Amino acid sequence: MFGWKTLIVGMGLLGAFIVLDALGSDAKRSSPEKPAATAPAPRGSTAHGARSPHTPQVELTEEQIKELLGALKAYMPGHYEMLMRLKDRDPRSYSRALQFHWRMYERWQDSPPQVRSAWVSLTQTRAQIGSLLDGFQKANSDEQAKLTQKLRELIAKELDAEQVINSYRLAMLEKRIEELRKELQQQAETRDKIIDQRLQRLLEAPPGGRGKPTHSAPRPHRGAKPSKTSPSDDT
Repeated sequence: MFGWKTLIVGMGLLGAFIVLDALGSDAKRSSPEKPAATAPAPRGSTAHGARSPHTPQVELTEEQIKELLGALKAYMPGHYEMLMRLKDRDPRSYSRALQFHWRMYERWQDSPPQVRSAWVSLTQTRAQIGSLLDGFQKANSDEQAKLTQKLRELIAKELDAEQVINSYRLAMLEKRIEELRKELQQQAETRDKIIDQRLQRLLEAPPGGRGKPTHSAPRPHRGAKPSKTSPSDDT
């Protein structure tokens, strides 16, 4: 059975990783700092950073693994220990877990300093909450009263960190929405030109390529960087 501590830490990590993943590569444009290291660009990735479902992940270098594990050990020792146990029990799953954590680690690095600090505070605070809950049932009434007050303080700290992260996430989403509005307006203003260009490309394509789509269908983004070309530039 998993204890409260493991459950709370796991929820904290999952929540933080989901938030960071949702922020996506827009965080790189918002941060004044450069990441300490970057992973090789995965082969088969699309222009928006989406990975081909059949493209194998690029293995991390020894330096990247060392950097990642060092950060996890410093900021999330419990999770670091879980990874070490996974390494001994299931090396293949350990490798996949490293890939996932490296992507999240890069996005953490690329976030503004206040978001990075909030993320660390969130995971550490939830670990503290889990530790207190482990001993709450065994405590007497006086100790439980003190633990309850401490839990309240930690929950307030947890909420403050969530507010920082969610405010940043909202700002990134609003920025992406504004970009999409501009793209839609440009497409509407140059509609005939886009149609002519796509028609011309279809007619000039070799016989084997005429059945392929003339453009990528719209799909949801997660903070993807906008194209350097305007939507009307469809050649």
